[in-house]
Amino acid sequence: KIYVSSGWETRIMKIPHTLLIAASLVNDSSSVHHHDPIQAKVEKPWSGGGAVSYSHAKLKSNVGEWIGEFFSQVVTMRGLAAGDFDELNALFEGTMIKLPDAQFRVDLPWPLSGVDITIRDLVCTGLSIDDMTLSHQIISKQEVDVNIVVSGITLECDFGWKYKYGIVNGSGDGQVYARDGQSFVESTITFTSTDFNQHPPNGSFVKSCEANIEITDMDFQGGIVAAIADAFEKSVRNTIEDEVEDVACEELDGLGTGFVEGLLGYLTDVLEPYIAHTPENPLYAEIELNSKGVRLLDLINSEDNIGSLVNDMFGLISDNLGGVVDDIGGPNGNEDLGINVILRDVLLDEDRSYELDIDDLDLSNGGVIYEGNDMLTETIISMTAVRLNGLDTFTSFEPLNTIGSYTMQNSFAIKELGLSMDLTIEMKASSNDDAVIIDPSNPTITEYITIETFVKDIELDASFLFALNLEKLEDVQLGSLLFSDQVLPCMLNLLHTPIVFTQLLASVSEVMPPTLDGFISEGLDKIILSVSTISFEMYEPSILSALPGIFDTTLRASMNSFMETYLSNPTNAACSQPSESAKEGFVDLRDLLLTPSEAVLVGGEGTSKYGDIIPMFKQ
Repeated sequence: KIYVSSGWETRIMKIPHTLLIAASLVNDSSSVHHHDPIQAKVEKPWSGGGAVSYSHAKLKSNVGEWIGEFFSQVVTMRGLAAGDFDELNALFEGTMIKLPDAQFRVDLPWPLSGVDITIRDLVCTGLSIDDMTLSHQIISKQEVDVNIVVSGITLECDFGWKYKYGIVNGSGDGQVYARDGQSFVESTITFTSTDFNQHPPNGSFVKSCEANIEITDMDFQGGIVAAIADAFEKSVRNTIEDEVEDVACEELDGLGTGFVEGLLGYLTDVLEPYIAHTPENPLYAEIELNSKGVRLLDLINSEDNIGSLVNDMFGLISDNLGGVVDDIGGPNGNEDLGINVILRDVLLDEDRSYELDIDDLDLSNGGVIYEGNDMLTETIISMTAVRLNGLDTFTSFEPLNTIGSYTMQNSFAIKELGLSMDLTIEMKASSNDDAVIIDPSNPTITEYITIETFVKDIELDASFLFALNLEKLEDVQLGSLLFSDQVLPCMLNLLHTPIVFTQLLASVSEVMPPTLDGFISEGLDKIILSVSTISFEMYEPSILSALPGIFDTTLRASMNSFMETYLSNPTNAACSQPSESAKEGFVDLRDLLLTPSEAVLVGGEGTSKYGDIIPMFKQ
């Protein structure tokens, strides 16, 4: 190592082995290696031993200029990632990692006897990382390996020590430092599935783990005989490195078998029922319908005048919803399908999204999808909102096709449909009795993130119960049905039971990889993006298989919930009476048969007081 001091800064760097040939090492046989780049210390001799001497690397050639250039390049390269994991490191700020006590015996060269050493109260603080990377490799249809590398680990540890060497014993305290940024942990977690082409992961295990913690400096307080000083220092160093490395791999093993298994279990439990879902008979609501004492309009056998009129109205609704209408200033230009315009006016929020009710998603515990408490952290992931985007991107709409006496079907295609989920991630030091992280204040780190994904080219067939009460229908004044904006409220007013969607079949051509937004840490953002990309590759076939079931269960339940709420408002199903001006005198055929602009040209009022339905039919 070379310690480069300039002004108020002191930096540490590693130099290539090629430079070491220019260095000579001055070393006393009984020296205890102790490096402190921040401040040169004069150590007091340990009692019972002689003076402590230090090793120094002295360069015997003039390589100062090369070192300066090399150092500049190193600092520049590392600066590109500086601070990426500040928020993650903040989780460990003020925390203490408690490691197990250790007892061991060190054999010394003959004729010396062995020494028994105990390390106690080993607590590490100042934990931070420089970088974390994830990569994956598809091994087979049943296995996918995910490699995790955590590098640039720094920490410092305090501990108590004692030894017994024959009749001599001693005790004291010590500190070790791993702060050169060379420490790392690398682990490979294997995910398994019966077949990734059809099913989601159903298990995981840690295939391998390698940890390398490099202690760079050590301090001791207390007395120790000089004869065992070197062996003592080396043994303590190795033991503490082993302790930290074991805990690191144990935690990654816990990540693979605890946190990951928990999420896998949740996601598998969610997706598998959708994959195995079998659609219900679209006529099930019609079969179960209780129409005793009520005359309902038979949509199949509607040869009477009223039935013919209703079918004509259905045709008009189909033309208005599936046809192109004016949409001045709309997102798709000045024209769009009628259904898209109506959805934006009636159902969607200002940002053209539709928020699902969390209660309709069968989530327990108020939307908590994961809750875990391991040796390191306590983590809660909650789903706070779910939104659908793209509901107003219909490219075709063929509504109101009769498939039963009281059941109709809509067939349509959507350009793209997006799913957006708001998640809250809360992390804090573990509260378990066996926790290795201890934090008296136990602060909580909270992240609010949004995950979005889109499916493209969706084709849907939606079947629904549409039972009209004939008695109510016969009481409707004809003038109320001559206004196109009154057709739907009047039809809803005639329902015997609320509209119930009985089947929602879907097929999609492509699922887009998810995107994430909201992380305030660039490092966490990078990691979560890697996780989402890897997860997407493992889950995409399952998602495609599960989508039909998701549409026919969760989304259909949400639509039925919306219809129930919408129809509970009387104003949404109010059939207005014709205006009084339309009842006065004789019917003016110019205003009855012509559009307002045409009626004015031939002397009519042009106010559409008789409605716009008949001029539409005439055209």
